[in-house]
This record gives sequence, C-alpha cells and structure tokens, in this order.
Amino acid sequence: AAIRARATLDGRLFRVSFAAGPGLVYKDMFLVRKATTQDGTNRTGKEVSDSVSYVSPALVADLSIHFRLSGGLALSGGILTMLENAGDTHVAAQNQVIAGSSGGAPLRTFSYDTATGAQFFVGPYLGVEFGP
Repeated sequence: AAIRARATLDGRLFRVSFAAGPGLVYKDMFLVRKATTQDGTNRTGKEVSDSVSYVSPALVADLSIHFRLSGGLALSGGILTMLENAGDTHVAAQNQVIAGSSGGAPLRTFSYDTATGAQFFVGPYLGVEFGP
C-alpha cells in the first residue's frame, strides 16, 4: 500500500503519467527444497519451511503511458518499481532424513536467507483503463 503523488501530461491520443510516494510492504515467504541422494539409491526428499514474514516501509514509483481508444477507454502500460528493506529474514535449519527401503540417510540442512537488506523490484504491466 502506498500514498503517491501523480504528475500527468495529457495529449489527445496519449497520456504519460508518473507517480511516486511512500508506502508499507507486508511480505510472507517460505522455502521449498527438493533433494536426491548421490549414493546410487536415488532416495528423494522434499522440505517445506515454515513461513517467514515481515513489514517494511517502502518507496514506490510508477511510470506509465496510456493510449486512448475512445473518450472513456484506454490501453495502458508501464513499469512499477518498489524499494524496501527486508532486514535480516531467514528460514531456520530443519534437518531432514531421506528414507528408503534400506533405511534413512540424513540430509544436512542449513539456514537460508530468504531476504536480507534492501530489496528493489521492477515489474512491467499492461492494462485497460476506464474513464476520462
């Protein structure tokens, strides 16, 4: 969620728009890991971690162009960017045993950093806009 200020340049067929402002981000992440033993037994295992979540302040910016098809309909496309700070978020180690018909083999599991420090996201989009 973000509160943004928008600047718009209107033309007869095109509209160019830029918006930027502060916001708040909520992220919830988990990790899935699949493994296969290398000892010739081809035992497999799958680990799904507990979810890790955080809330962070963010800066959001959006640059878009709109092509008017009529007075109340436009095609739009643009790029949305977001900068936020994940802090030090990690998934704790959960040692796992890969079992087979001849017994189990321990699978050493390390903690994983799911997100650390500053995060920068860029996402293009296409859409339809209704209204003047």
